[in-house]
Amino acid sequence: MSNQEAMRRNEGVPREEEVISLEQKKIDLSPKVFNTEMMNDPGKSGDYYFDRTKVRAAIEYLEAHPRDPLKMIGDFKIWEAFNPSHRYGGGGDTAAGNGGDSNASCFFNYSTTPNRIVGTYKSNEVSPTAFGEFLVKQAQYFGEAFIIPEINNTGYATVAKIIEIGYFYMYVREVKNKTTQKMQKEWGYYTGEGNKYEVASEFKEAFEAGQIDVLDIELLYEMYHFTKLDLKGLSRSTTVVTNADGLTMTRHFDLLKSAFLGWEARRFATVSKNDKKDMYRAPKRDPYQI
Repeated sequence: MSNQEAMRRNEGVPREEEVISLEQKKIDLSPKVFNTEMMNDPGKSGDYYFDRTKVRAAIEYLEAHPRDPLKMIGDFKIWEAFNPSHRYGGGGDTAAGNGGDSNASCFFNYSTTPNRIVGTYKSNEVSPTAFGEFLVKQAQYFGEAFIIPEINNTGYATVAKIIEIGYFYMYVREVKNKTTQKMQKEWGYYTGEGNKYEVASEFKEAFEAGQIDVLDIELLYEMYHFTKLDLKGLSRSTTVVTNADGLTMTRHFDLLKSAFLGWEARRFATVSKNDKKDMYRAPKRDPYQI
């Protein structure tokens, strides 16, 4: 209702039964808060992170030229056949696997122009440990690709399983030992206040410069609705929403977060297994003794 309609509706009505118009509510809350809280449009609470014109163009292209995955292994979508002469890498975003946010992965072919996302995976039903097994199998499909699994919270179980399997071609970070105060090596990528902005920004800049080809429309939808506020609270859980396109999604952006890490993996990926053979050791012979 408008204010005038509400005033007519409230004539002769007891005060406790009076209605408030949406027009007045918008005035009281301010347009930004109204659109965010009342109209279920989180993008209004802050600037959208990506250039929506470019993301929308990519979505419309896929809608006009539908493309099914080349192959599916469970929930793992494979968009391109493996080429042993190319460099591959991927990122893994972990979750509890209890029906909330999802374990997700995203694999890149860094040897194509533009670089192409060739494998995507998302499931909110597998455990972090099972996801570790899946992540290794996915990496092996693409020639034992370099992987960056997130280690925050549930990621410890995922990384532990990867180490148990004996797959060591993954990200290593340096941390200070709290007891000895000496620097030591640890597996897995810890997403903190500083580096999350860096990896997100690099992915954004590369996509908007035409350096990344996205074939999974679900990932493009996450990019389309991702805001600067979502980036700020990347590790916090949020509610389920239905966006303007009718797509029901959680505001965890799991697939997108795995894409951020997958793009970061380009720094470390090599072409062939022979180039990284010194990385493959049984866990007990692991040079970092994790």
